[in-house]
Amino acid sequence: MSAPEAKAATTQRNIYVAGEFSNQDDWNDLISRLCWYFTPYLDQINTVSICSSQEQLEHVQALDSMDPMIAEALPALREKLRPVSADRLRERLQTVDPTVHVFLLADDRLQEEYTPLVHRFREKGHFYRIDSRRVRMEGSFFLWAGLNVFVDTASETAAFHDRFRAMARDLGQFDKAYIFGTGPSLSDFVEGHDFSDGLTIMANSMVLNQDLLTALKPRLIVAGDPIFHAGCSRYAAAFRRELAQAMEQSGAWFLCPLRDVRIYQTYLPEALRERVIGVPFDAKAPQSMDLQQDFRLKPYPNILTLMLLPLAATFARNIHVAGCDGRSLTENSGFWQHDKKAQFNDEMDNIKQIHSGFFAIDYNNYYFDHARDLEGVLLSVEERGVRVVMETPSFLPALNMREKPGLRAPEASPDRAFRPQSLAILDPDARGEWGHFLAYDRRLGQAAVAGGLDFDVIGRRDLPQAARPQFSRSLISVFSRHSWVLGNKWPNTDTEDLTAFAFELEEALQEIEQATPEGDILWFMYCGSVEVADVLEHVLIQHPRVRAVVNLFWSYNFDITNARYQAQWLPLLKRLTQKPGRVRITHSTPQIVAQFREVCGIEIPVLPHPSTTFGDRFAEKLAGEPVRTLSDDRKPRILFPGGARLEKGYLLAAEACADLAGRGNYELCLRARLDGAPAPILKAVEGLEASGGVDLDREDYGEKAFVDWLASADVIVIPYLPEAFSDRTSGMLVDAMLLGIPVVVVKNTWLADELSKSGAGIAADSNRKALVKAIEEVIRDYPAKAEATREAARQYLANARWSTLLGAIVSVSESALPTRPLFGFQISGDTETGGFGVPEDLWAVSPQALEEKSHTIVYDDPALILAWLIAVEGDWRQALDYWQAQARQALGIFYRNRGRIQLAERGELARHREGLPKAWQQRPEKITPLLLLTARGLLQHEAAIMSLVAELESCGLGAGQVISAETGQAAVEEYHALRHALAAERTARRSEGDARLEKAQAQNALLEEQLSQLQAVCEQYSAQASSQQERAGGLEGERDHLRAEIDRIYHSKSWKVTGPLRGVRRALGAKGE
Repeated sequence: MSAPEAKAATTQRNIYVAGEFSNQDDWNDLISRLCWYFTPYLDQINTVSICSSQEQLEHVQALDSMDPMIAEALPALREKLRPVSADRLRERLQTVDPTVHVFLLADDRLQEEYTPLVHRFREKGHFYRIDSRRVRMEGSFFLWAGLNVFVDTASETAAFHDRFRAMARDLGQFDKAYIFGTGPSLSDFVEGHDFSDGLTIMANSMVLNQDLLTALKPRLIVAGDPIFHAGCSRYAAAFRRELAQAMEQSGAWFLCPLRDVRIYQTYLPEALRERVIGVPFDAKAPQSMDLQQDFRLKPYPNILTLMLLPLAATFARNIHVAGCDGRSLTENSGFWQHDKKAQFNDEMDNIKQIHSGFFAIDYNNYYFDHARDLEGVLLSVEERGVRVVMETPSFLPALNMREKPGLRAPEASPDRAFRPQSLAILDPDARGEWGHFLAYDRRLGQAAVAGGLDFDVIGRRDLPQAARPQFSRSLISVFSRHSWVLGNKWPNTDTEDLTAFAFELEEALQEIEQATPEGDILWFMYCGSVEVADVLEHVLIQHPRVRAVVNLFWSYNFDITNARYQAQWLPLLKRLTQKPGRVRITHSTPQIVAQFREVCGIEIPVLPHPSTTFGDRFAEKLAGEPVRTLSDDRKPRILFPGGARLEKGYLLAAEACADLAGRGNYELCLRARLDGAPAPILKAVEGLEASGGVDLDREDYGEKAFVDWLASADVIVIPYLPEAFSDRTSGMLVDAMLLGIPVVVVKNTWLADELSKSGAGIAADSNRKALVKAIEEVIRDYPAKAEATREAARQYLANARWSTLLGAIVSVSESALPTRPLFGFQISGDTETGGFGVPEDLWAVSPQALEEKSHTIVYDDPALILAWLIAVEGDWRQALDYWQAQARQALGIFYRNRGRIQLAERGELARHREGLPKAWQQRPEKITPLLLLTARGLLQHEAAIMSLVAELESCGLGAGQVISAETGQAAVEEYHALRHALAAERTARRSEGDARLEKAQAQNALLEEQLSQLQAVCEQYSAQASSQQERAGGLEGERDHLRAEIDRIYHSKSWKVTGPLRGVRRALGAKGE
């Protein structure tokens, strides 16, 4: 490829630098930087005007603390330098063409002084801040100034894209790609591994390590940092020196951002420049995962997300990652630790000196951003069909959840079996009895202890030990930030608050783990958020015995369709729901869960919402009390118990009180605790005080007194407004239902949705006239409303006890996601035009489609699904969990799209609609009447499912749960048939068993006879052995006797006397021979 083209080779551009210095070292520093970054474009530069004296410029020298090549290049730049006064500089900046020339601000304190000129050049893209002490990204700004002002980026991008495609043809495709970070685990992993089966890509300071180069034999080397790699420091010079040697030794290609490429093309040896490729940035588009086709990078600040993962996904089907260790959130004094063999440790002080502004950073701010970026990039990689495996342990949650099986001990695996021994609630909000916080803790603790779990409360530092909730083992006071500070400030959440939260969690963990030395520990946070879940993901990696369930309470306050919100949080939410690990998420209402499902395509479990005022037993007692009646002895008492907040409709309540007070027909009571109330509310209360007729209750009630106060009402008005409560629960509504008191609420809220199920009150429009009318209507129809309220309480309790909540929390912590059954919920096309085409899964329908046309949601009777799964021995428990999730989704869609959505059970739809396509009539097979009867009996013990079935039937065309006479008779006949079949089979098996027994007995007799014969033979051999043993004993005795006799002869006197004669005889005998 020819040398990159300039924007307009004939155009000579001027550089204007604002900033005055009295110290010669400051001038040396500035001119050295200008020399480094603009030498690649020197032939296009006419002059560089600087606010200095000629003498100061004449004494400029290159700094020893910078790249030595600056000293070589400085004479050429010195010829372009022009000293000017500050006034003269301003005059020129006002008159020159800002589309041609460039304005650099070397002292950031002068921004206000140069404001008009800054705007003039900035809007043309030719203004850059380069103060190295005060501007963190000054190195990057220098590079952008060079690229944007002097380079034709379109032609240069096209040329580098051609070079990249040529490189790709040379490389080919791979099954595996190996990519590496420079964490402490790197060297140990590389040692002993063979990487010849894949593509290896080295990054950054790894080029320093000769052992790594030899082991990895990289085909690609990448670097992307503007100061560590393309900067002017001695650190960056050392990197480039080692990079050149690595390229020469390995023959590897080098890839960097297009922003930086001119630095490498200028300062690397000329022979290497043809193997350098610059890739352009595109901040607006998603990250490309095939750079051959889509040649661009998203400007992430970390090399793993910026280049390593996109390049690996371009060339391989499996990506193996090593050395990306990350760190704990509480180790926040630097970016992270590095492998000592892969870092220029002796030059770290140098780069911190040269780019001091860059290191004025909240390291956790960078770390959180990197972790979230990584979630998104990994999701994009895997959606391309590429698998990612983490080969070394990592503190980064996204990589930790992708660690190779067996990398950690089984008990440290995030998806291991989990059985909690203790439960702790995280409550950073309670400061006393005001509010529902401690009441919630107390009720949950009661259920936990009754369920056999130890219970702890992790609370605020300013919550005294005397406030420790009943039933709790301990109160651990650590928190300094409220839950809304952590989770209700997006996008302005302060990383400092999240870091403090992480430290406080670690403090609590020490106490909890000491108190529970064995067994699993479950944490739960009701007023949670995705930010809290994010922090817990990081913290719990080091605490494998602990798992957390985080209720995304604060998400009701955000628009989850916001592109920025989705970019930051959707990848994490998808992983937390699709591959749950140490942290699980839930929500409080099916309405918000339906939004997440429809907008984000994720399924979040819904938690029950029991009353914080009443325990389970007392709530059941209340639900069984007689229906309330109005007293003839007094006026009906209307109670407005909501807090003095605008979103709770307090102004609407005050207006309704004023209206009703003028009629004189009611006893009115408005709660008037006004601490922190805004001015409009204070003014409204002053007006009520002046006019009279309303009891303004300012008492701070204890728990019992509060109940008595609520119970004194005949009607409770809760005018919470849709902007805050369309998807948010209300404990006040639950308390009113349990007390049997009819309520008036505002339409298009969670409260109104609850009332629509039972008719336990009236939902009014959010204006005074409608609210007053609804109150009077409740009074007129009081007997019916009171009876409906009592029934609503019983229905609500069926699925909203504290024991049910505890069970749901524990279940979420223990289980994996429910598997999808074969049958469930489907949705039709436009039913107004008769559209029942191909059934579409309910999960796949966009909310926009629901708003445009009418639809029918068709569902299967859960009893049929259960019966079918029993028949095929399927996993019915998880299938029913899935059915419940879809049922809640269907109901949420129905409530939000009333008038356009119909609900129908499949069998009933087929019976009522002629000509229904067969695809819509498909039902589970192999279901007999007896199985169906059994399934219905089992479902009677599933209160949550039965409640959903009843709700579905009340909203549409339901099958009903009563067994017909025909089905019952068929089940009886099937039962008797099965009984006779089993009896016949038992008789047949008994006969077969008798025959087998007779045969076995005959074989046994034969074996006994053979055994007797063998015993006789054995006895014969035993007798023979005994006889031989006796004979052997006699022979041994005779032998011993003869040996003794011989010994006696040898030692006798006669033997010794005759010794000479025996000698003569032997001699004569020898001669005779």
